[in-house]
Amino acid sequence: MLLQYGCERADEQGCEAFLEAAPEALRLYQKFGFETAAQMDTLIKSERCPQGETYTEAFMVRSPV
Repeated sequence: MLLQYGCERADEQGCEAFLEAAPEALRLYQKFGFETAAQMDTLIKSERCPQGETYTEAFMVRSPV
């Protein structure tokens, strides 16, 4: 899996890894050791949803193991 490969390379180099995650992906990234550092809510309006709906994006970080 590409995510595992990237985590292994970051560990080898002693680097933190950063990513932006959709709410549906949080559990997957947490399994790889990522933690939520911040979140951002965005109000999205469209013809389908004129009153708008909120989309929450997470900014995650993983320390080297």
